[in-house]
Amino acid sequence: MSQVIDQTGTVLGQGDPWERHLRIVDLRNQAEDTFLDLGRELYFFQQQEGYVVLGHPSFESYLADPEVDIGRRTAFMLKAIYETYVLGLCCEPAALLPCGYSKLDIMRSFMTQENVMEWIGTAAALSRSDLKKELGEAFPPEIPQEPPEVCPTCGRPWPKRGRKRKYGEGEGRFWETIQDFSGEAEEAGSEEPEGAGGVDWPQEVW
Repeated sequence: MSQVIDQTGTVLGQGDPWERHLRIVDLRNQAEDTFLDLGRELYFFQQQEGYVVLGHPSFESYLADPEVDIGRRTAFMLKAIYETYVLGLCCEPAALLPCGYSKLDIMRSFMTQENVMEWIGTAAALSRSDLKKELGEAFPPEIPQEPPEVCPTCGRPWPKRGRKRKYGEGEGRFWETIQDFSGEAEEAGSEEPEGAGGVDWPQEVW
């Protein structure tokens, strides 16, 4: 193994933080491998309804058994990761280990046969927060466009600004609200609205 020198110029050897770091990474990979194996076993156990044979009325009841004691969210997440990546996208479990199950779960709904290996490599080099940012930029959410409100009589869209209709002349003039920008009706009155200028309908409306 090549030497590792810290910021002070000291060569790190056995028992130093670098060695402990390597052991941590190795144990982490072993844990990730265990989680993938657990996802596989949970998937087939539920598919084959093994919990019924053991006397449980449901899969969730089995998970809550004190001997099993696996949280429902964790169990379904690991099961879904195995189903998506190994069964659905035919990924080798060893290729998934560098990502970690939490990042695999974050990007699971965006994966296809065409992009999965590229994103596995990307996820392995990013933190979870940076991965979420990358996914947000690559797959922006589609914001549904609400249909414009239309006049029930003529079928034309309501104007975007407040519009008034004038009835009568002189002091008897009466202004009625048609529609304002916020969709809230203003109170009708005998006073001409400010800036109306005696215009019945602005040209851009109809």
